[in-house]
Amino acid sequence: MKRIAELSLFSICISMAAVSPSRAQDWLYRARIAGTEMDIEMSNAEIFNVLDELRAQRVSVVEAETLLGNHLTPAAFDSEIVFITRVALYAQQLGL
Repeated sequence: MKRIAELSLFSICISMAAVSPSRAQDWLYRARIAGTEMDIEMSNAEIFNVLDELRAQRVSVVEAETLLGNHLTPAAFDSEIVFITRVALYAQQLGL
């Protein structure tokens, strides 16, 4: 899972570099990355609180651990996608 996250971060960095070298460089030097576990059973308030605590620590990028790296049934996969989309929306609202 850690390797997947590293590759994902690498892909993001490469994509940003292709768009605008100065913008990507700025992001790379200023990003404060933190990881956290996220569980599909978390309420909206719990998700918001976890992300808000990271924001209070001046984190700007969150690597959220979910079950997406596991072998899931199609229904469980769909549920995880809905959940991580919710997490991403809260992160965007908080400026992460």
